Amino acid sequence: MGIMQWLGFGAEQDPVALDDSNFHREVRQAAEPVLVDIWSPGCAPCDALAPTIKRLAADYDGKVKVCHLDASAAPRTTSKLRVRGTPTVLIFDRGRVVETIVGLRGQHYYQEALDELLQGRAA
Repeated sequence: MGIMQWLGFGAEQDPVALDDSNFHREVRQAAEPVLVDIWSPGCAPCDALAPTIKRLAADYDGKVKVCHLDASAAPRTTSKLRVRGTPTVLIFDRGRVVETIVGLRGQHYYQEALDELLQGRAA
């Protein structure tokens, strides 16, 4: 890992945009693990998390599908997922939630969760 990546300045990629109409197809039916960032407009911690989500999308491209879901635009889905606040990050494997992270965390926290899941799948 280079110094720029260590400082948090890695490549970025836009996550897949989710809504009530495509959530099932993009997440529940995905062959690869899926990280879903559930955010809401005007949420400062959500805004702070956005660059991390973009870096994760680039870093895990081809291994993990990284998505984001505007909670206010997808009330049916957020209700089914029992989301109580934002930001909430859910990690899915084979269509099921395997990790729930509520609140803002450092990039390494999400990386550790994804790396552990990928190592478990490889075993």
